[in-house]
Order: sequence, then C-alpha cells, then structure tokens
Amino acid sequence: MLPYKRYEVSCFERVVSQSDQVDVAVDNSTLFRWNRWFLDFIEYWLACLRSIDLRFQLDIDPENSPSKDSLTVLERVGRIFGDGPGWLSQMTKPIVNVNLWLQTRSAFLSD
Repeated sequence: MLPYKRYEVSCFERVVSQSDQVDVAVDNSTLFRWNRWFLDFIEYWLACLRSIDLRFQLDIDPENSPSKDSLTVLERVGRIFGDGPGWLSQMTKPIVNVNLWLQTRSAFLSD
C-alpha cells in the first residue's frame, strides 16, 4: 500500500510505467492525476533517497549516475530499484520509514 492512497501500489506502478497500456479500472481523470502526482513528487523522493543514503550509508545513491541527465525519471528509478513488480513499494519504504513521506492533497482539490 501507498500511504494516503486508496489503491494498491501495483495499480500505481502499472499506470505510471505503462501509461499507454493501462488495465486499471479507473477513469481517465484519475489516470492523469496519478501520473501528475508521480511526476510532481519524484524529484522530492529521489532527494529523500539521497539524504537517506548519506545518513544511513545504504548504498542507494540515486544522484551519482553518470548519465543522470539523459535518463527519464523511470529509467533513473529503474537503475536503483529495477523495473519489475514492486519497484514503487521498494522506493516508498525507506522514505516512509524515516518519516519523509508527504501527505498529498485530496482528490477533490484542484490547482
């Protein structure tokens, strides 16, 4: 599970990583909102992982990739956690455990 979310983490993974072949039973506005949520927070999460790595010496070091600038966000995350099932929960776990996970706005609020 993702904190403060109603769907399983596997649903979010499929939507974010396979946006053209989604088999999750949600409407298009929800798909758009999930993708936007991920893109809005991914840089923060990568910074959190860098901080956790420096603090606890876990050897996850997401920012030391030599070709970081030429990689997409998913490729950068994939280099750290792989691209198989469970990558989002693996990324989320250390961030939640050190209390850096932010509660996001309700679906009823818009920009």
